[in-house]
Amino acid sequence: MTEPTPEEKEWNVLVVEDNPDHGWMLQKTISTGLPANVKVVRTAREAKAEIETEEYDVMVLDNRLPDGEGARLVDEIRKSGYKGILLLVTAQASEEVLSVALEAGATDYILKSRGYQDRVLEEILERLGETR
Repeated sequence: MTEPTPEEKEWNVLVVEDNPDHGWMLQKTISTGLPANVKVVRTAREAKAEIETEEYDVMVLDNRLPDGEGARLVDEIRKSGYKGILLLVTAQASEEVLSVALEAGATDYILKSRGYQDRVLEEILERLGETR
């Protein structure tokens, strides 16, 4: 029996985005391009509570959250034992922010710019293809 391709398996995706419009666009883009259950939460606290009760294949984290930085959340999530794909989305192209996020265990980062949701989906599909 062969492993399902990213397009065949139903994936669990958590989006941590405090902007409701961005969260909705990410949810729509990901669920349109991938068979996925996509849940959106708005704070680091909600994300931590969510991963205590659910298992996620992919997490997409905004770097600027009302109750903390996504890069710090990446570190906390990795220390909790999470092994899945962790993408940091940021409007800041700061070398320092990106370096901290990658050192903390982010799989990759994507800069927020026009159409970035499509790049998030492309990155998820590519990374899921690598994990098969």
